[in-house]
Amino acid sequence: MGADEFKADGLTADSKVPVIRLVLDETCELSLDKNLLRQICQPYLNRMKAVIARAIRDSNLSPEGLDEIILVGGSARLAVLGDFLEELMGKRPALADHPENMVAEGTGICAGIKSRREELRDMVMTDVCPFSLGIAVCNDARDQNPHMATMIARSSMLPVSRKETFYTLSDFQTSIRLAIYQGEEYYAAENRKLGEMMMRVPADAAGEQFVDVAFAYDINGILHVEARASGGDYRETVIVNPKLQLGEDELQKKVEELKHLPYAAEGNQEDFLYIAKVERIYAELTGARREQAAWLLDVYRQVLRQGNLIEREKMRNYAHGQIEAWEALLSAEPWQGEMLGEDA
Repeated sequence: MGADEFKADGLTADSKVPVIRLVLDETCELSLDKNLLRQICQPYLNRMKAVIARAIRDSNLSPEGLDEIILVGGSARLAVLGDFLEELMGKRPALADHPENMVAEGTGICAGIKSRREELRDMVMTDVCPFSLGIAVCNDARDQNPHMATMIARSSMLPVSRKETFYTLSDFQTSIRLAIYQGEEYYAAENRKLGEMMMRVPADAAGEQFVDVAFAYDINGILHVEARASGGDYRETVIVNPKLQLGEDELQKKVEELKHLPYAAEGNQEDFLYIAKVERIYAELTGARREQAAWLLDVYRQVLRQGNLIEREKMRNYAHGQIEAWEALLSAEPWQGEMLGEDA
């Protein structure tokens, strides 16, 4: 079919919907209305729904907790997209000014900040880690399928640095293998392997020797891994996003910055106060309530290590309520047996 054999008539006067006429041996007409466009777009909208759901879960917010939904990009003008998001989120999304330009503008600003342009020195850009980063660990010496111990959780704000300690599992073990992975699967082998280091440790009883491991990750996709064993062995490695184009001097400068990045804060005075209270209450509880207090201590410390401020606030509120309930229980009069009974 030649170029002169194709005709797009746009909107017809009667139907008010787009009509496309293809001139072949005969004329064929197809009316494209909103319902048909919704059917065509539905597979892509379903994929979008999964991405949105994951983003909401990672943010620890609910759709109702979002102040506003702003659309950017060329597809932002599609009415079916606005309708879909309104159904999904319960509020009509807003359209950014010049949405077609926003993505390109944001990319330019991002590049300018990374290259430290003088005119952008007052702008601050935050980014998050798109994938979890960690190392393969085993629960005991008989474990044949290591799982991933997450050092930097996905959606952590960048740059970020965290440190953990890992211990030997077997008697007279003389080395600890640190295999570095990226991904969200429980078993390490199902994630993407980025590298590994072998650390020497003195032969000793299981659990006596250890390796301190520190991960530091920045907005450019540079991961610096540093390990120091209890016997003095020290190793480090740098894993760089292959798409990153940096000269050797600039890369070394950024690595040095990562080395001096402070570790993520593991709580403030209020957090430590709550933990101390739960530790005190734990000694006075028995049975299922004691197990619940132990669980709270373990989860609270994990949340503090992850550095997620929203999750930390939620855990702080939960701990406050549990502490009040346990203190009321422990201060109850002895004859109030219904208050002192074990949890069902």
